[in-house]
Amino acid sequence: MRFAAFTTVAGSAGEPQALGNTSTTLRQQTILAEELGFEAMWLGEHHFGPYGVGDLPNPILLGADLAARTSRIRIGQMANIAPWWHPIRLAEDLAILDNMTGGRLEVGFGRGIWPYEGPQFHPNADPRKDKENRELFRRRWR
Repeated sequence: MRFAAFTTVAGSAGEPQALGNTSTTLRQQTILAEELGFEAMWLGEHHFGPYGVGDLPNPILLGADLAARTSRIRIGQMANIAPWWHPIRLAEDLAILDNMTGGRLEVGFGRGIWPYEGPQFHPNADPRKDKENRELFRRRWR
């Protein structure tokens, strides 16, 4: 059996979380997970949450930071919200992260669940384009 951890580094409802504190907590959790033998640390992607609770606005950048501080644990993206990213840019960024981690990257895609998040990026951030975006991503990944 394999074990992995998933986090959005949620604070208590009503408690603001500064990104610096979130990053420090996430680093500590990931290092501990590696020491305990966990296979992967999975990161969610959320933006503009109430009070900053659970926000991890760029799991790709955070994944690079965590990979630089660890040697074995896999870094999972769960999920990159495909409609909010340009598919070619997402493919490039993930390919670079996979190279930087020595092949320790795991990738998951989602279409988003909170309606207040997507339109902040662009007015056409439509979850219904999820399939189209993933297909373009697959073609560019090869």
